Amino acid sequence: MQKRIINYLLLATILCCTSDIAFAQREYKPANAPRKDNHRNVLDDFGQKQGTWKSYNYFSELISEVDYLNGKRNGLSKRYYSYNKVMEEVEYLSGKKDGKYTKYFMNGQTMQEGTYDSGKKISEWTKYFDDGQVQSKGNYNKGLLDGAWTVYDRKGNVVKMTSYRMGVDLEQEKARLEKLKKEQEAKAAKQAGDTKGAKPAPVAPAKPK
Repeated sequence: MQKRIINYLLLATILCCTSDIAFAQREYKPANAPRKDNHRNVLDDFGQKQGTWKSYNYFSELISEVDYLNGKRNGLSKRYYSYNKVMEEVEYLSGKKDGKYTKYFMNGQTMQEGTYDSGKKISEWTKYFDDGQVQSKGNYNKGLLDGAWTVYDRKGNVVKMTSYRMGVDLEQEKARLEKLKKEQEAKAAKQAGDTKGAKPAPVAPAKPK
């Protein structure tokens, strides 16, 4: 009985120590972070990233801030140019892009903006010139170009308009079908001509009985 009690106590001690080691939350100062930056990147009990994680380049310039939940991107993710100027902002949900997306020029003007749903582009997306003038705009459906897309020059004049249906350029598809139809008609005409111009096979004379 005494031996059994001792074994139980030893097992409890081992489990307790193992638990303390395995489930200890860890915090790290990001590599190359400035001395005055008190931020810490956090790993939870299971080694999964939690909260906001920062990354710096060799010159201690901030290059990214990413929100995590249970090891997956969840929330706002940012990338930076030099001098802490925002390059890109995108929202995540359970590791997939989900929500508003915005990319910027170095001067702070918006370069591109749109929306993601479960990792795929949806709804209207717009690209801009560095002076804020619209460069192009159109819609996506489940990650595919869909509907009318318009391209502009820097003066706002329409340069090109293209219609899509689930990623297919309708004008190009029409041209492809017309070309295919002509090829099929030409092939049929050639076959008909060959049949009409063919000489009948000679008939062998009957052998005398």
